Amino acid sequence: MFSLLEALKETCFKQPELNICIVGVDGSGKTSVLERAKGAFGSRLPPLPLSKITPTTGMNLAQMELARSKVTFWDLGGGAATRSLWARYYAETHGVVFVVDAADADRLREARDAFDQACDHPDLRDAPCVVLANKQDAASACGADELATLLEVRLKNDARRVVDLRPASARDAPASVRDAVAWLVDAARERVAS
Repeated sequence: MFSLLEALKETCFKQPELNICIVGVDGSGKTSVLERAKGAFGSRLPPLPLSKITPTTGMNLAQMELARSKVTFWDLGGGAATRSLWARYYAETHGVVFVVDAADADRLREARDAFDQACDHPDLRDAPCVVLANKQDAASACGADELATLLEVRLKNDARRVVDLRPASARDAPASVRDAVAWLVDAARERVAS
């Protein structure tokens, strides 16, 4: 039986629980982003060295506390056959990290199509999204402005959803990943609280 003090503590100090999907086509660096987030914010399991990361065939999961919230990250495989499974997670998703390999010009249209499909899903209508133009360490990487034009990111912003696009390098600039994830968790937390 709860005492009045325990009930008050449970009500006033309960941490929000947030679910964040990390999606993008295969090879974009989703798992590297997850591992950098684990290193930046701490998780129950230590981050894998980037050299040990293999392609995700299903899902990777990580849980950590940040921004006074319990956050579960779902890193979902990005192969063409597994993208149809992303929607199974959307109903419980509070925010989306969409990772693009900005150095792979041959797959930018494929990334755009996957981005459009995710953004157009009704379960993500209110979910904030951060698009990471990953692999900025590569000389061939397109800039964030060019990628924003290709993905029509500005058109995805409206009163219900906010989309932010940031240049990143999960390999060489872990702070870019940390800052993007922190922004997304704050935006998701605000959305859940309202």
